Amino acid sequence: MPTILIADDDNSARSLVRDSLAFEQPDYRFLEAANGAIALELALQEKPDIALLDIMMPEIDGHQLCHILKSREDTRSIPIILVTALKESEDKIRGIEAGGDDFLVKPFDPLELKLRVRSLLRIKQLHDELQYRYEELQAAHKELRRLGQLKDDLTNMIIHDMRTPLSSTQLGLQFVLYNTPDLPDAQHKTLQIAYSSITQLTKMVSDLLDISRMEQGNLVLSKQPFALQQVIEQRFAELETLAVLDEKRFRADLPADLPLIRADRDLIGRVLGNLLGNALRHALPGTGISVAARVLPSRDVVQVSVHNEGRPIPQESQKVIFEKFHQLERERAPTGQGVGLGLAFCKMAVEAHGGQIWVESEEGRGSTFHFTLPV
Repeated sequence: MPTILIADDDNSARSLVRDSLAFEQPDYRFLEAANGAIALELALQEKPDIALLDIMMPEIDGHQLCHILKSREDTRSIPIILVTALKESEDKIRGIEAGGDDFLVKPFDPLELKLRVRSLLRIKQLHDELQYRYEELQAAHKELRRLGQLKDDLTNMIIHDMRTPLSSTQLGLQFVLYNTPDLPDAQHKTLQIAYSSITQLTKMVSDLLDISRMEQGNLVLSKQPFALQQVIEQRFAELETLAVLDEKRFRADLPADLPLIRADRDLIGRVLGNLLGNALRHALPGTGISVAARVLPSRDVVQVSVHNEGRPIPQESQKVIFEKFHQLERERAPTGQGVGLGLAFCKMAVEAHGGQIWVESEEGRGSTFHFTLPV
């Protein structure tokens, strides 16, 4: 049942408005005020669906009352029709400045009154429905954020707890490999593969934890100067067994005068490990994976490039390939498919250092991932 506030110091004028509207819609609920102060009190208590305010009223006139209602959060959405016996444009301008939604000049046509009230009530109804849906969406969004945070906390706890058994397994395999030199070649190779796989899984767990920290702004970089060549050679050694099995080879093309990098050595090492691991998975058998670096003096950065000769990355995938959990189509990499974390980690780690990362890929030329780091 719509509630209509009628404020006018003339009792007969209020009766005329009420009777004109009630004749068409008997279910209207009316509130009446003989001055602006009473009208304001009723508006704040009852929150009517529409208000018809006479401009010339004692204590608080229609313009002032309209301005007060439109300046309050709880009454701002109430449509207001300003009723006046004046026809001057200055009077309407003041009404517009006060926030009035419509005007009615006395003596008014009852049909015009009904149409204007009906129109503004419809607008108010639509506004209320929109506000209700908005509040529903706000509540749903808040609940989703709560559940998302709960999921992230649970995931982080599980991932954190996985590190201990993974580290124990990695150390056990390493102990066997380095302390039993008389193992048959087949067993030694199997242990090497298991060790490399556990190492990759451990890195994946670390990526998940660090992505979460970077998203929350809690990851502190430990920057120090280091030689890029040493980190690249270390990553080559870790992946050498898998490369030999796939008949692939690593190659570094670094200038002798390459300056030291000042960055978090562990994070950049893992960026290179992820890019080299991806290149190894996607490179064609018998081809090579190369790492190149050069200084860009104009930008005072070092650009590092990891290239593999394999099937090109589709143009549409190049735009989203660094998003978390994005995967290339399975037929492009039927084995060794990742979970879409490595490149997301690379992007966040590089950008945390103030650098950039991107990919270039086309048919017949393979794919090259580039990233920059401050010298």
